[in-house]
Amino acid sequence: MRGGMLRRRLGGEKPSEEIRRIVERWMQAISERDLESSLERVSDLPGAVMIGTDPEEWFHGAEARAIWARQLEELDSFSVAGTEIEAWEEGTVGWASVKEKISWDDQ
Repeated sequence: MRGGMLRRRLGGEKPSEEIRRIVERWMQAISERDLESSLERVSDLPGAVMIGTDPEEWFHGAEARAIWARQLEELDSFSVAGTEIEAWEEGTVGWASVKEKISWDDQ
């Protein structure tokens, strides 16, 4: 009974084209080496998480944003393309995940 009530209350999520476009602009800013525009799209709120390629690379909030800024500054030119973007919203809350393909200019 309790699980059914919870599901009914949380069932209002829907795909978000607006958030999908934000993710696409974020990846474009990365590819164009536009550090400021890229970081404007990375939250420093404690609930934000950035997951890297290593199992130990789970960063939250301000730490995630700081690490992302450092990586962008240190890496050579590369491009980012989303192979799969999932973007959702429910009321005033939105979230997204993206599988990326990263290519370095010299490869």
